[in-house]
Amino acid sequence: MNESQEFGRMDCGAEARRRLDCHIIEYTQPAGLNVNRHQGGAGDGPLLGNGDLGAIIIGTPDRLLLQLGKNDFWDTRRGDPWISPESIGDPALVRGPTKGMWPDMGHRIRPDWLREDEQNEVHLNCSGPPCPKPLGRIELRIPALAGARFMQRQNLFEAVVESSFDAGDHSVLIRHWLSATENTVITEIHNTGKAALEIEVALHRHRDILDKSIPDAVPSAAGGALCVEQRLPPSTALPEGIIAAFAASVVGAAARTGTSDLTATASFVAAPGQTIVVVAHALSSFDAPAPADAAVRRIRAITMNDVAALREAHAAWWREYWSASFVEIDDAFLERLYYANQYILGCACRHGKQAPGLYGPWIVCDYPAWNGDYHLDYNFQQVFYAIYSSNRLDLAWPYYEHIASLVPLARHLARRDGFEGIRFPGVTYAFDPDYTYCDGSDIGQKSLTAWVVQGFLWHWLHTRDEAFLRRFYPMLKECGDYYLSYVRKDAAGRYCVPDSLPQEGRSFDATGKPLTTNVIIDLALIRFLMRGLIDASLALGADELPRARWRDLLDNLAPYPTMEYQPAEGGEPVTVFADVEGGTAWQKVYAVSLYPIFSGDDVGLGSDSRTLEIARATSRHVPARPDNRFILLPTAAARVGRSDALDLLKRDLGQRLYSNMAVDCFPVGQGDSGAHGYGIWVENCAIPLVVNEVLLQSHQGVIRVFPSLPEGASARFGNLRAVGAFLVSSESRSGSVSHIDVVSEAGRECRVAIPWSGFRISAAAGGTNSPVSVKAAMADGIATFSTRRGIRYRIEPA
Repeated sequence: MNESQEFGRMDCGAEARRRLDCHIIEYTQPAGLNVNRHQGGAGDGPLLGNGDLGAIIIGTPDRLLLQLGKNDFWDTRRGDPWISPESIGDPALVRGPTKGMWPDMGHRIRPDWLREDEQNEVHLNCSGPPCPKPLGRIELRIPALAGARFMQRQNLFEAVVESSFDAGDHSVLIRHWLSATENTVITEIHNTGKAALEIEVALHRHRDILDKSIPDAVPSAAGGALCVEQRLPPSTALPEGIIAAFAASVVGAAARTGTSDLTATASFVAAPGQTIVVVAHALSSFDAPAPADAAVRRIRAITMNDVAALREAHAAWWREYWSASFVEIDDAFLERLYYANQYILGCACRHGKQAPGLYGPWIVCDYPAWNGDYHLDYNFQQVFYAIYSSNRLDLAWPYYEHIASLVPLARHLARRDGFEGIRFPGVTYAFDPDYTYCDGSDIGQKSLTAWVVQGFLWHWLHTRDEAFLRRFYPMLKECGDYYLSYVRKDAAGRYCVPDSLPQEGRSFDATGKPLTTNVIIDLALIRFLMRGLIDASLALGADELPRARWRDLLDNLAPYPTMEYQPAEGGEPVTVFADVEGGTAWQKVYAVSLYPIFSGDDVGLGSDSRTLEIARATSRHVPARPDNRFILLPTAAARVGRSDALDLLKRDLGQRLYSNMAVDCFPVGQGDSGAHGYGIWVENCAIPLVVNEVLLQSHQGVIRVFPSLPEGASARFGNLRAVGAFLVSSESRSGSVSHIDVVSEAGRECRVAIPWSGFRISAAAGGTNSPVSVKAAMADGIATFSTRRGIRYRIEPA
């Protein structure tokens, strides 16, 4: 064995396949259409996606629908989101949420935008901020299967959905998959019955519910190809507007084609035992200048051999995706949730494509709640929280590209406010870097800029990829410039962060006076940024003078505020982190006081005993709404060694879980969201982070395996990624750790918390077939040893 080979290599692809074979998602009844046409999503059916195009499968055996959405299909027009009665003549009252933002505020809307037959049902402000729009749907109509026995199975490993419908002599097996390598949707129809089936395929894009300025979709059918094209109006951001189209054809049968209002159809017959394939292809004007023509050309060229080649490429992509890492835990439900959300994330994001908004590519309504936009006060960032430890870092590139595109705007905002560097806004949209909601406001949260670039530093810390760092270091440095110009020194020599707010909330002192200095999330995330900048500049050998200023700010930044808290259950008061300096109570909307633990990465099991005690008490008592603490609270609990972290995660799921294991932020059916909830909140795909942190932690520079696993539980994992560019694998059976494998990607010094009284470290080296012993220094239960790039080290009890 030589240095390029790995000692004790674990085949994560095979292990992931074995685990995923246990986690087929079954559906025994159809997912229905959302009863609310204005907002919310039909989020309960099987999901398909390739990081650009997405599909939700809903409907009955006789009318099976694929609802299509696309990450880059946005109505980019903008206007005053709050129209006053005086601004236009005879405005129509908006009853309910304005684009899902805030309910019952009596907003108005331009009456010339409204469709006349809808004015009695006005719920949304069409002239507000930009938002993604649904692409349309593909409908498979098989009348003979009305009332048929229903069964669907979603294979996560293969990214395929199989539907089996049985109605006596009429039965069918339908396989749906969306190519991982291009925007082609494949529907394989196998007639498994004794009688022929008459089938119709319909492509449809509905007329916009409220906004008559959006033109109707244009259907066409010629030369065996169906197509539906939808145009969205021009805007300042996109003067030519945007076009999206999807086309389809039937392979393996002669079809009669035609068009009707907003719809293109193809009819054919499937004989008993026959297999027919419907291929569909979707493009936008970002993919091709004339997307309808390009989509039609593509589907006309596809043969059965092409379908087989696409299937092979699709399977290969997903095999590679699952080979990145695996986990195995005692809790079957949480393990299933873990893999399902890794799957959803793989469907929602792809390098080189537009970043997913709040609901990813699964936009099925005209006006998604909260505009389906990019909220930068956690929602957008949280989508990618789990990818670093899960070893799927490539998924964050759409985020990196979008944030980097905002730098000119962020530089302008900092200068406009009188500061140096760059300052990011609180909300952004696709394809519109010159405009942001509330005129570039940071929503009063000075933490935002450090928060927005945290993922860039996580990428660097987990990979030590200097090429990546060199590309984005100038942006990171400008973020440091902003904070150096913003903070102020007080009489005690502390750097303080003035005029700021906790996350979407306010804090007050005992007299009711607002508190706005040294909000704890600001202190935590600025500390993270300064540590990252110091590390990055040292690695690049750059910016010695700025580095000294970053060090000075880090060393003299105000400490985390604390307060005394009286537990409701009685007993002695405990010291906990406070939301803001001088605070005597928490704001209760977000668990803001947890940010020194996560995502500030400053507090954990390696902290001094007093700080760790305060952090644990905070995690036990801090209140927050369940929709805002899904990831934050259980992750923080895991990082302070609480064995109930996974229980906290399960507790907050409530009625928010869909059949496909996606998690809505709100209980399904709440308020105006309709019976099927608001939709697939891709931010909750970060759920795997909680499991990863229970199994492996490294944020304080020490690798710790199973730090928060419940006592006596068993678990194992392969190739989870640790800070320092290490891939770690380990196993614990009934509380006993058998070994720890560490692959060094960057050849850095490795520090591991040892779970045994005695241990040995071995590695493959020098072309030998036997492992050689590795020396380590031991202090406070932590072994420190040197590593070489590309070598796997095994640590085990002596």
